[in-house]
Amino acid sequence: MDLYLMRSGSGLPQDVDPARPLTPVARGLAQKAAQIFVRMGVAVEAVACAGTLRAAQTAKIMAEALGFPEKGILADSSLSGTGQVEAAMAFLARLAPATSILCCAQTP
Repeated sequence: MDLYLMRSGSGLPQDVDPARPLTPVARGLAQKAAQIFVRMGVAVEAVACAGTLRAAQTAKIMAEALGFPEKGILADSSLSGTGQVEAAMAFLARLAPATSILCCAQTP
């Protein structure tokens, strides 16, 4: 199995927008990362992300560039970077039989 781990981009400060969407810089960096994946010929069978807005936005940017349908992106709180390793591994195991997975996790 190929597992591509990607950290979500930085979010706006909570006092600016409580939902903490990607900053413009983070959006640009995600787009550059997506271009690199495309140049490397990466193809994914599954895309997963943490359950936050910025993780979902990062996953959407990557999925779009890789030709993966946005509707197919799966979100799970175990990918939030809060030490839920067993839960995250169980979630990713459920994505089988996919052999190539992009996971946009988040750090707290």
